[in-house]
Amino acid sequence: MRWSWKLFSFGLFLVIWAAPGYDRFPSERMIHLGERHESTFRPGDPIRRVPPRGPAHRWAFDGRPGQQITITAGSYEFDAYLLLIDPRGEQIAWSDDSDGFFNARVRATLPAAGRYTVIVCGVNADQYGTYWLSLEEGDHEADWSGEAASIYYRRGIEWAERRKSRRALSWVN
Repeated sequence: MRWSWKLFSFGLFLVIWAAPGYDRFPSERMIHLGERHESTFRPGDPIRRVPPRGPAHRWAFDGRPGQQITITAGSYEFDAYLLLIDPRGEQIAWSDDSDGFFNARVRATLPAAGRYTVIVCGVNADQYGTYWLSLEEGDHEADWSGEAASIYYRRGIEWAERRKSRRALSWVN
């Protein structure tokens, strides 16, 4: 009896662990309105089991109903992708390249009070490097002007040279 219960428990664990979409990633980190964080995906980081199938980090923030927010993820080294999950665990928004230059931006009005999850990920398994994530209150559009593009590329090249990142140099050139 004892062994059968252990075997059943272990089997149930394996079924849940292997379920499609179950992400085995470190716990989420907090981000607050007005903050900008830097983090890094490294080769060998866990890969999402469902599209987008790149490495992923989870971030969280507390929101209120009707609150407008803008979330931006960008990198000079890979194509950033964003998912916004509501307090019930439902995906309510996503973004790929909507901020231009392979960056992602979600502009949303939150439907409920509670803790929201932001998943930052690469578009596919070879997407790694440094990224930046920001959370702002309000609905902020991306600046698609020629001047903004020029500034973005100049900063990217300067960043890549400072960090000696050949990946970034090839990405922004």
